[in-house]
Amino acid sequence: MEVIFALGMAMAMPGWAAIFTRHIDKGKEGFEWSIEHVAYSVGMGITGAVGGVFAMRFGFNVIFIVAGIIAAFGALLPLIVYKDVNISGDHHLRYLKKKHNV
Repeated sequence: MEVIFALGMAMAMPGWAAIFTRHIDKGKEGFEWSIEHVAYSVGMGITGAVGGVFAMRFGFNVIFIVAGIIAAFGALLPLIVYKDVNISGDHHLRYLKKKHNV
């Protein structure tokens, strides 16, 4: 199972980095990448702590089932938001048009 997870992450991370980089504000690259890494690391820490508490309280079977459901939702999420992704890069304009029904 970990092999499948590792392969999935190996395919997902470069795409995430490309999308994140495309939307960084000019002149703030270092700051925004640091915020992204801090948020990612804090999220991993909190998730690990909560997972440990759940494992002690409910057992590992529940953790595996919940993690599987969350992973399945995460795998389907790109299919749900696909139409909202703008390849040309004018994402702010598309958001404003959508928000104001232009």
